[in-house]
This record gives sequence, structure tokens and C-alpha cells, in this order.
Amino acid sequence: MLSVGGTVLIGGSISGSASAAAFQALGAGQVVTSTSLDAKTTAPVDGQLRTPDAQASVTGVAWPSSANGQMATDGHRLVAFTVTLSEPVTSTNSGNPSPATLSLVVNGSKTSLDLSSITVSIQGTASGTGSGTESYVASVPNTTRNVELEMAQAGFVQDLSLWTLKRTTSAPASLYASSSASSVVDTIGLTEQIPVTNPSTGVTWNSVVQIKSASLEAFDPGGSGAVAPKNQSYLVLDMTSTPIQRQQDDPNYGSFYAAMTPLSGSDIVLIDSAGRTFMATQSNPGDPGSIFDETTNDNLLNATYSFLVPDSFTGGTASIGATTTNGSVFTYFTGHDATSLNVGGPTTFPVNFPAPPKASSQPTPPWVGQPNPPTLAASSTGVPPRTSSSSGGGLPVWLAAVIVAMVAGGAELYRRSRNRSKDAVDDGAAEAAGGAVEEEASGDPTPASDPTSGSDQPQDPTVGSDGGDDPVILRVDIMGAVRVSPVTAPADEFTRAFISYLAVHNDRPRTVDDTQTALWPLNGTERDISRKTFLNKVSDARRIVRSQHLPGKVEQSGYRLVDVTCDWAEFQVLAAMVAQADTEEAIELRDQALQLVRGVPFESDVSPWFNWADSEGLRTAIETSVVSMARDQARALVGLEELDGAEAALRQGLRVNPTEMILWEELGRVVLAGADPNVASRFWRDISAGLDPGSVSAIRGRLEG
Repeated sequence: MLSVGGTVLIGGSISGSASAAAFQALGAGQVVTSTSLDAKTTAPVDGQLRTPDAQASVTGVAWPSSANGQMATDGHRLVAFTVTLSEPVTSTNSGNPSPATLSLVVNGSKTSLDLSSITVSIQGTASGTGSGTESYVASVPNTTRNVELEMAQAGFVQDLSLWTLKRTTSAPASLYASSSASSVVDTIGLTEQIPVTNPSTGVTWNSVVQIKSASLEAFDPGGSGAVAPKNQSYLVLDMTSTPIQRQQDDPNYGSFYAAMTPLSGSDIVLIDSAGRTFMATQSNPGDPGSIFDETTNDNLLNATYSFLVPDSFTGGTASIGATTTNGSVFTYFTGHDATSLNVGGPTTFPVNFPAPPKASSQPTPPWVGQPNPPTLAASSTGVPPRTSSSSGGGLPVWLAAVIVAMVAGGAELYRRSRNRSKDAVDDGAAEAAGGAVEEEASGDPTPASDPTSGSDQPQDPTVGSDGGDDPVILRVDIMGAVRVSPVTAPADEFTRAFISYLAVHNDRPRTVDDTQTALWPLNGTERDISRKTFLNKVSDARRIVRSQHLPGKVEQSGYRLVDVTCDWAEFQVLAAMVAQADTEEAIELRDQALQLVRGVPFESDVSPWFNWADSEGLRTAIETSVVSMARDQARALVGLEELDGAEAALRQGLRVNPTEMILWEELGRVVLAGADPNVASRFWRDISAGLDPGSVSAIRGRLEG
């Protein structure tokens, strides 16, 4: 057992399956190895990680309740994954200064993974590159989403999020352009003769240049090992040069130019298909004094030549010379002092690479947005205990009140109290009767026996989704058509409005006057609703959502929901997290927030019971926040050249306000930046259906003008 950075790492495999043995508690921060996983895993679309000499492939990830006989202690959950590591056999030899390493990084805290069994597999390969596979199960905090698999070698690091199944660290495109190698190669296979002339004698002898290949590489070929700058790669030419071969009966047999000083980087030029010019960088030049005969190397190109080019480079023309260099004149294999030589040219040849493959989009993994799995109590084994009352992805609704303030109707409360005083006897009797109704209705009703379809389908909310005794969470969604679930009968108009109001004002209990004033404001000469009628409607709402979520006897405590979550509150908290996140994490958080949007806030609910949503500015606040987040997400993804993702973000924003001009214009810029005419045609069709002709004309003018 090894303790690293406060996290316990347990080596060795786990024998047997979860069904064959009692569950064991996997403590906070612990990681165990296993030869395989019994949990159902999801394979990442592109689970590849690379370093200069090694490659890791994540073949399956799961966030299960249990795996291989293990369950997390209370407040934690499991993440399980399988990884295959491939690297040269020599990298695993004892004393190697920079073997590849794998680590689990949880909220920035790193734990090295046990690679002993993988190393044994690699060393079992006779030579070349070997590989090994291992599975891991780790216990992480129940609420964390920042869990990454990190691969590192010689200071270069790559990370894969085990939550989103996407790489979170940047790297040159050439590093992942091939599924089997860390570079892309153009096998050129050309042989050219370059004339080399001694200006003092006018004698020209040729150097035979073999241009073997060109490659796009992520790491500096000059020996520093540095990774290419952002959005760039190194283009490396593999070339050799030898004196021209002559037969023995040739009078010039044994005469040639050799021991030349390798050409400088400025003597080799690359022009891409867009007309941009790049000068080579020369590194690792050979020693001219070591070249003595025509069968080896005349040293003319005895160096590493590379160009720093954009990641998007797909083709161009390279040229060598004309230029000058120094070299020795060999006559009948007898060398003379170095002299200045003229190198003819330019000698040109094409360089071509396939276009970088378009990255496949990673579908949302099945665990994202789902309730947290049950966990084991810290001192227990066996049966899972009762879980926390918060659902996975569910966030305390009271946080919403920090941003969405209730506008109290003080004047209306005063007016309402005066109206009641006009008939104190009748009102007093009505209130007494209403109170009795409230008391009587506080029991739990029997679920309706005639369920209906739709989001308000009745169901028995007395047990959790797994049939256990876990507390049920009441979910209230308002970012689209109002949905309340679970319910014992379809929620009527008043219930939807009443429960929605409490869900977004759940920071403190609300009195009967507070809620009645909000849901039935007095406007002009409109007659007030009686207290008895209002209390009866509240009793009906309690039957629908059950008293466990809406307790009775509110005379002293007021109305307040229990065990509840709301999509608008979740959106606000995710938005606050975005402000503190780095670029990659912010993109993931915005994506989670935008997925909560289903349509126009309170869609189709326009009765007076919902007037509070407009008088408090809640509909506008939701629309403004979603539009802003959609724009920010689109711009971040455009910067990463992920146009499909940017389009999806903007269309999600348009769901909350289908006539938002800003989003339509941004969407047009994204769509027209692509090369697909069908997509552009669909955009103009969609905008014509969504906006009036004048608005469409204005946007067309800005996009095409």
C-alpha cells in the first residue's frame, strides 16, 4: 500500500466478481487495480493520449454504484476505467530517465497509478514496442466532476476527462492525426541530381539527393523535445545526399566533391498552397571531416531540416538552393583543402499531406445529469445505505434566491387586508374552514389509479427509482413547459404556478399572504380570491406533490418545499462556476447549463396564476442569461474551430427566445463560415420561418454586405 499526496493507492488485482463476494468499502481517495471490470462501461469516441514515445488508449469508463466487489464510502462514488499503454520496451528498462506515467487527477490532486502489471506485459515483448492493459476503480467525492486520467513523459502532459470523455489539454493536430502514430508521413520517394560546381575550375560534378519523406510532427526534431506552439506543427524533411557513382573506366572515377558544409536552413524553402513562405531550421549538422568516400554521404544535406507550419498544412512545394557552400575536391579519391562551391538549383519537389480528420463529437455519457449512485456508509459493508437528499446534477434551489429576488407586493398586502376587513365575520369563518381543509389535507393521499401520459404522469413517489427507501427529489423545471415530478395526478394550472413560485423562492418560508399576493395580484377593480378558495387549491396541490415535499400547518412556518431541485437554480450555479473555470472546463459547464433549456420559460402557461413570473422579471432574466451563455459558448467553440458545437449552442439559445436577433446573426456567421451549402440553405430557411421579412433582410445585409 502506497500513500501519495494524501491518497491511498492499493496495488494488486481483485479476484472474483461483485456477485461472488460481499461488497467491500473503498475509502475516500483509494484506487485499486483489477485485470477487468464487471461494471458496464462506455468507450470514449477518442480515448487516445500520447507522449513523445508512448500511447495510452482508454477503452471503457463507468461511474457505477459498485465494481469488482467495491463500493465507495458515504459521500463518495466510484469511477472505473480500463486503459492500454503502449511504449518501447527500452522505456521500461531499469534506470530509464523518462518512462511514461499514468495518474488519476481529482480536483487537481494527483495520484500515480500502479503500472507494474502493464510493465511486465511490455517487457514480455522481445523488442520494439510492447503494450499492457489494466483496469482501475477509484473512490472520488460524490459531487466532483473534475476527474482526469493524466499521461506524462519527459515533461509533456495529456489529460482525458473521465466525466466528459474528452481530452482537456491542447496538443498539435499532428499528434492525433493518425490512429497508430504520433506523426503524419508523406512518402515522397524522389531522387534528384543537384549540380555542384567549383568556380575556380568550372568543373561540375553532381550530388545525388534522395528525398525519402516529409513528416508532420508534434515535437521539436532538433533534440529539445519541446512541443510545437499552439495550432502549429513541425514539418521535417528526411533527405540524404551522396556523390554521383561512376564506373571504374570513367576518366573521372574517384573524383567528386565531398566533406561539404551542410546547407543552412535559409537554403531550403517551403511554399504552401496559400503562397506563404517558410524557411527551414537546420539542426544536428554532421561533421564534414568524417566524410571521405563516395559510397557514404557527401554531407551536403547531412542535418535535420524542419519548418514550423500551421496545423492545417496539407500541401506545398519545397526547394533546395541555388546557394553556395564549402567542400573538399576529391581527385581519384585524394582530397584537397576545402574550397567554395556553387550549389545549383533550385531543385523543387512536392510535399502533400491528407487534410486533418474532423474530430468526432463525443456524445454525452450516460452518467451526466443522472442521480448520484448509492454509496456505502464509512464503517459498513454489504447493503448500500440511505443516500443524500440531493440528486446527481441537482443543486439546492435556495441558491437561486441569491440572484432572483422576490418583489414583495407590500401595497397589495395592505389593500388585501382592508378588503378582508369589510366582511370580517364571513372571512373569519372562511379562513377557519380553510384552515381545517389544510389540516385535513395534510395526509398522504393514495396515488391516482388512472395515470396520464406526459411529464406529469402519476407515479408512486414513496420509494426511490431503485425501489429502496432513498428520499425522492421533487423536480421542478421551468426552462420550457413547466414540469413537476413525481406527482400523484396531473398537476393543474394552479399547482404548476404555486409549486414553481415556491421552487424559485425557496430561500425562506413564504406566508399565505406572500403567496396569495404573488399568485393573485389585485389589479384595478379585480375581485380578490377568498382565503378559503386559495387554501383549498393549496390542499389540492399538496395532494399532487405529497406532503413530504409540501408540509401542512403553515400558520407559523409558512410554505416551503422540501427535497426539491429546479432547473433554473441549477443553471445559475453552473453559470457562477463558469466564471471561475479555465477555458476547457468553462466549455463543459456551459454545455451542461444549455442542455437544461427546453424552450421558452413557462411555455404555454399564460394564465393569471403565472403573472408573478413577469412582474418579477423572471422570464426576462432566464432569457437574458441563456442568450448570453449561448453566445459565449459559441465564440469559445469558434475559437477552437468547432463550428458544429458553436451552431448547436446558438440553436439551443434560440429555444429560449426564437426571435433573438443577436443569436440569429451569430448563427449565420458560424454557418456561413463552413463549406456546406446545404447547411447554409437550411439556415436561410430557418431564419425566414423564425423572423419577419424586415429582420431577415437586416441580418442578410450584415452577413453578406
